[in-house]
Amino acid sequence: MTSTPPTTTVDAPNIRGPLFDGAVCAAGLLVFLVSAVWVAQDGLAEITPALLGIPLIVIVSRFPLVVDNRDGGIEVGFDSCVLMFLLCTLDAHDALFVWSLGV
Repeated sequence: MTSTPPTTTVDAPNIRGPLFDGAVCAAGLLVFLVSAVWVAQDGLAEITPALLGIPLIVIVSRFPLVVDNRDGGIEVGFDSCVLMFLLCTLDAHDALFVWSLGV
């Protein structure tokens, strides 16, 4: 019996992951820029108190609620809840601007 020598194959690098990450980053930057232009047209006086909440957004995003048990656990991030609160209290473009600065 003759055996064939093993062949080595080189896997092509997977480029879909970095492309998706870049697309998500570009979409987020686009939302931020559009809301920033809109806020600049309206003025910052209306959202100045909301800007004080940016450190809260950073802390809530950084430290999610972690519920553990012996079988596993879940993490609950409340940064989207902060966005919903901002959307209920401010105009949409103002809320997106403040939230984008915090996240």
